[in-house]
Amino acid sequence: MIVGPKYDMIAHAQLTTSDVGDSVNTFDLSLEHTQENPSELPLFGNFCCRLAAQPYCLIEDTCSGFLYIEKVDDEDASIHWVRQWCVLKNLSISCWDCAEDEDWRVPPLSIPVTKESQISDADPSVIQRPFTFHVSSCEYGTIRKQYTLAAENKDDLQKWWDGLQQHLLDQVVWKDVCDTLMKIKPSNQKRLSLGRKVTSTLYDDTPAVIPQKQKCRTASIRLESNNGASTTNNSEFSPLTMMLKKYAADEEPDAPVTRQRSRDSGISSS
Repeated sequence: MIVGPKYDMIAHAQLTTSDVGDSVNTFDLSLEHTQENPSELPLFGNFCCRLAAQPYCLIEDTCSGFLYIEKVDDEDASIHWVRQWCVLKNLSISCWDCAEDEDWRVPPLSIPVTKESQISDADPSVIQRPFTFHVSSCEYGTIRKQYTLAAENKDDLQKWWDGLQQHLLDQVVWKDVCDTLMKIKPSNQKRLSLGRKVTSTLYDDTPAVIPQKQKCRTASIRLESNNGASTTNNSEFSPLTMMLKKYAADEEPDAPVTRQRSRDSGISSS
């Protein structure tokens, strides 16, 4: 038995990666005609929205670990290998001296891994080091540069090989969406968790408010000046005050009315 609200598809729209962008676009609605719900909700026309996307290959690590990078000395053209902590993310392999530098330091070396990059095995007759592969990428337009990297063992080599192939495949699938990292503003609205257990209904949570009759009380103040003349507040004779007095008299017909006069202050109250 399914517990919860029932939804019917009234209309739908199909959005693709070509619709992803920074501007709001208009899309068509395709109405659904079913026998159970024959167009009860009159949906028609278009709707407007902005479609944003962030592929995982741009915001999450596809692969990470230690690699040996071949470097050539500029003075004597000697070759030596440097062990680096490498992270495949956001269209490049970022390299640091140690894993702790990743959190606070800009990578000293960044190897581009774009749609134009090529991954290939190293020729064992040329490079004697095992578990070696090449990453060839275009830099500065049409200039192609080749990087030679080596894994520590066969399993790491297979891990990096699969990660690089997946990274290239993601760029082909997402097309132009992978060219730049799109910014998505977080929503300010707090969403309720789908796994939240509902213990009461909206009817039970709504407090019952019983209106009560408020007794209207009026008061008039008569002030006596120094020369004995009395002044009365004009609000005592306003239409609203007279109506409230009449309402109070109807509510308490038997209530006695007493008046007391203060000898010192000259103020009478009712």
